[in-house]
Amino acid sequence: MVYILFYLESLIKMNFLSLEKKDAEALWDNLWDHQKDALENMNKYITSDGKHPLKISDTCLDVKDDAFKLKANGKNFKVNIKFDINKYKLTCTELDEYYDISSGLVIEETFTKYFNRTQSFRILPENTDVIYFRGQFYSPKLKIGKYFDPNTYYLGQCFEVDNEIGNCKSEKGNTAYYKENDDKWDSNSLFGIIFNRSTSDTKLELFGSPNIIVCDDMNYEIADFILCETEPKNERVIFVHAKAYRGTKNSTCATGQLHEVCAQAIKNLGYLTRFNNNEPKNLNLWDGSWESNKKTGKRMVKKRIHSRDATDDAEKTWNKIKNVINNPQSNKEVWLFLGNIISKQYFESQLKNEDPQANVIQAAYLVQATISDISSVGAKPRIFCKE
Repeated sequence: MVYILFYLESLIKMNFLSLEKKDAEALWDNLWDHQKDALENMNKYITSDGKHPLKISDTCLDVKDDAFKLKANGKNFKVNIKFDINKYKLTCTELDEYYDISSGLVIEETFTKYFNRTQSFRILPENTDVIYFRGQFYSPKLKIGKYFDPNTYYLGQCFEVDNEIGNCKSEKGNTAYYKENDDKWDSNSLFGIIFNRSTSDTKLELFGSPNIIVCDDMNYEIADFILCETEPKNERVIFVHAKAYRGTKNSTCATGQLHEVCAQAIKNLGYLTRFNNNEPKNLNLWDGSWESNKKTGKRMVKKRIHSRDATDDAEKTWNKIKNVINNPQSNKEVWLFLGNIISKQYFESQLKNEDPQANVIQAAYLVQATISDISSVGAKPRIFCKE
């Protein structure tokens, strides 16, 4: 089976070892610029009725009989794909006719012509030892299938098995809970677990005793929660990103939800770099309450900032967090809370399988890329999931 992967809404860094021995860092710089251009150009394709910009779900699609089904703006298209003259080519007249070409494009061309020129997609061939990316075949450092090597499998070191978190199917909690409570988050949700463990009287392993807890959720959050300990010699800041899959079934590898939380983590890593001058876009909300739906007030917690120093307002709180980030001796971490998204046991058993499931292959590359990006800013990644 062959699969095609479209990544149009996030920039994912991959660690590649080229089959042609090209320099990995130079390759990444090239891919970053290339994908950034793709992101900008995709917004310039508009549906023929002139109402909606192009929107493609980030998915892994089966290629059968040299074709795959692509869902764009809620409409399904059959796209033909063929390997011709050392690269893959896409064709779909219906897709090209459905979108108008904006004059804002540097090169005015149809959707498929744009992709054929830029090769802004990945192909997972039947041979799991290679991946096709921007007109080239590469061998990822992560070995899967029959090439799996437990001695070099470093992804597993980032997993934290926690079944309370991993089996949780609610991100923010039940609306009925908030009708009676407004001082903290629903304990049966990921937000509630984060808050309860961070404020526990007992110093919990990994969580420690943060003296600043901020919920930055909604709109332009840099993290769902920011946990910060400012005590000298124990300084630490943690960006927590939480996502729960609400499906009725117990999921073992929900790649779509995994992509969302990884994308959120990656796009906000700049705030963890030393001497970053940008303030969180939600900073003006920090002094107020947290509301998940302002129109109906279905969920509300009266305080976003929970600090041992009651005089800390939003600006003071961010300055304290920023000072910890700027301290080269402090510890920085990025946590992913995956509720009902990945089973570590299933994930790793599939990686060892000679014919791993496509969604697991996609998830493996995604996790690898996310870990690499987090590490690149000097932070430690932790992925909380079920057994």
